[in-house]
Amino acid sequence: MNGSTKLSLAIALALAGAGNAFALGLGAIQVKSGLNQPLNAEIAVIADSPAEAAGLNVSLAKAEDFQRVGLDRARINIPLDFEVISNGRQPVIRVTTKDAVREPFLDFLVEANWAKGRVLREYTILLDPPVTAPASRGSTATVAPAREAAPANSMPLPPPKAARPAPAPKVKTPRVAAAAPPPKPAPPPKPTPVPKSTPAPERTAASGEYGPVAEGETLSEIARATKDDNTDTNAMMLALLQANPNAFYKDNINALKRGAILRIPSHDDVKSAGKAAAAAAAVRDQN
Repeated sequence: MNGSTKLSLAIALALAGAGNAFALGLGAIQVKSGLNQPLNAEIAVIADSPAEAAGLNVSLAKAEDFQRVGLDRARINIPLDFEVISNGRQPVIRVTTKDAVREPFLDFLVEANWAKGRVLREYTILLDPPVTAPASRGSTATVAPAREAAPANSMPLPPPKAARPAPAPKVKTPRVAAAAPPPKPAPPPKPTPVPKSTPAPERTAASGEYGPVAEGETLSEIARATKDDNTDTNAMMLALLQANPNAFYKDNINALKRGAILRIPSHDDVKSAGKAAAAAAAVRDQN
């Protein structure tokens, strides 16, 4: 699975009789895409029989339903497409987007209508950056020239004797008067001084800030780049989170906002974030 998911809310609203109103439900979501890629996910459909899912209509819930569960529909700035298909074992709802998803968190409320009822379910997806393997350096092979095969049943021929070159005729060299000494060469031009290039600005400013956060950059990378040798990476991550709460979604270390400017915490701030063991446990809880 190429993404961490958190199912935070499930609401079922019956529009027909109570006996069979909840015979169909929505299960977990499986994300098959990563950050900065078009969304590709599948939601399991829980039904008593395939016929129960026939005529199932799925869409993004209305704005008033979003408001009832404490969500803002306007924050979804990318269109979501829903399609009911079969994966060979059971019906599933395929959730896709045409454009790439740029934010690591995606909250949305799904509305499913069928003949016997209506279901609302909220899904919160945490998208991980796609992992790419580094290209390995290829070795250059030296190919020796192939030898021409000798015909069968043949004896190797001795190499031909090289003919002696004819002696060169003697040529009388006329006497030449002494030539005047050549003029002294002009001194080479002095090289034009090359102006020194201005170094690129460091991402860590002198004022104790880091940023802006680049696309795909993780908090663990920033923590390792900004901490000293005696500071634990997990404690540094928690201290960065505490010092910059507005730079994260849902107050989670895995949801760092792109373009954010981070304030680098002091040594005392990092120390107050906890010891290495406690910080590691806190990071595991965040994950």
